[in-house]
Amino acid sequence: MAGSGFLFRATQFDRRLIPYVHVRGLDWGHSLCDNGQPAPKHHVRVPRRLRVVLMWSDWTTFSTLPVGVGSSTRPLRFAIVADMGWGENSSDTIAHLLQLAERREIDFVLHPGDVGYSDGDQHWWDLFGRKIEPISSQVPYHVGIGNHEAIWRNGTAYKARWWMPSPGNGAPADGTYYQLLFGSHIQITMLNSESPDDVPFFDQSQLNWARKVLGSRANSVFKLVLHHRPVYCSGYSVSDCAHTGNSEIMRSFVEEIYSQAGVNAVVSGHVHNYERTLPVQNWTVASKSNDRAGAPVYFVNGGAGNREGQAEFAFTNRTWSAFRSSERGFIIANITASGPSAVSLTGVFVRSRDGAVLDTFNVTTGGK
Repeated sequence: MAGSGFLFRATQFDRRLIPYVHVRGLDWGHSLCDNGQPAPKHHVRVPRRLRVVLMWSDWTTFSTLPVGVGSSTRPLRFAIVADMGWGENSSDTIAHLLQLAERREIDFVLHPGDVGYSDGDQHWWDLFGRKIEPISSQVPYHVGIGNHEAIWRNGTAYKARWWMPSPGNGAPADGTYYQLLFGSHIQITMLNSESPDDVPFFDQSQLNWARKVLGSRANSVFKLVLHHRPVYCSGYSVSDCAHTGNSEIMRSFVEEIYSQAGVNAVVSGHVHNYERTLPVQNWTVASKSNDRAGAPVYFVNGGAGNREGQAEFAFTNRTWSAFRSSERGFIIANITASGPSAVSLTGVFVRSRDGAVLDTFNVTTGGK
């Protein structure tokens, strides 16, 4: 799929064509411009047969990433949402994401769990898929599994409906956890914090995989990790955010791994609000600065819009909590390498109803 002016057009229905018109059929190493310029736009449509009638989707346009993405001249740009449902409460968020995709201002979307709030209802899955299709047909839409997927037939619909990145380093083929690599200095790792029993859980295979792919501390690599349930939160849900709640279970599973690997930032959902911490470890503020802090900055980003509504904050005395908002919204972020050992995550939290920026942040690699 390389070359300026490429246009995919099939003259007859063939099941073998389907992988070539979904993101699954594209390796991000293909169709890149080696001069760092934007890759050519590709135009595709998808065939399907309804009884004896061959039907086509509308044409859609997408581009692959340029070589050198994540550099100071071309940051890696993306949006993050979580707990975003198929109903009306997500409409403002989805409208903003669509604008970003149409303007080519994001390279992909990350959605770590509670994808559509479909709860095992296949019609609701269809509604959500149609609602985000104008976005996911233009930029990759990377999902992680949440409790609203995992508790329904062990996430069967999630595993069947999404084309996932190719598994590597022993990751499962069902896409419940995986890693995206951009050059030698950006790692984005999606983990699975869920169980069919609706409690936090990481099996030993996943923990071993996470240790392997996250590696050890490296000041020149930015490490962003996402999973559905939060490690640190102050939200109204006592079962999730109390010192003895589910967040403590999460901490027991992953905090040591994140510390050894030098993870820079962790984004979750599940609690329906937005919260950003200071760099924190073992419930203690590691630094009042996000610059080479030596401990992760944790984000709760679960307020993109769903039928359960937004969550207020129950715990107001958490010294590691830097910013909180119960407004419906989402994150827009860039990762940029500005030198041989300086890689930064820069971003904003945007209120969905009017596009107002409520929080800004910058997290830089490095360790003390």
